[in-house]
Amino acid sequence: MAQGAERQRGAVQNITAFYQVLDLFGDWNRVYGSRGFLQYQFVVPFGEEPTFRRVLEKIAHSPHASGLNVLKRFGEGNAAPLSFPQPGWTITVDFPIARGLHRFCSELDELVLGAGGRLYLAKESRASGETIRRGYPRFDEWRKVRDTADPEGVFTSDMARRLELTK
Repeated sequence: MAQGAERQRGAVQNITAFYQVLDLFGDWNRVYGSRGFLQYQFVVPFGEEPTFRRVLEKIAHSPHASGLNVLKRFGEGNAAPLSFPQPGWTITVDFPIARGLHRFCSELDELVLGAGGRLYLAKESRASGETIRRGYPRFDEWRKVRDTADPEGVFTSDMARRLELTK
């Protein structure tokens, strides 16, 4: 615990301090320039550390520098067919939008998927439906749930159409 910090059990805290940490810094997004950034997150299973290292080395040696990275060790995900976590390592990197970034991320996708990993759907903005299906082996199971819950295909979004999540 930081010096001077006290435990405040039951105290009301501002949600920003927990979920939107960067919003505590004014105009933090300007650091990426006027084109913005792409957040890329993936997980690879334990036992695939050589692939994880290779992906990180590709990033480190590329012109696509990430100023903010978050590394986590995952345990089991939940029972949902499209649950992102799986036992393994995940990293989130923020890439400023630049020429060649889409192609570079597609190369990273191939390494991640080849190792039995997957991309994080909640942050996904550029992958194809095929890429997502390859990373989520229970995709067809999810489709059955979707078809039962929304047989008319009413609930959709641009992202769902792009990733071929809709009918």
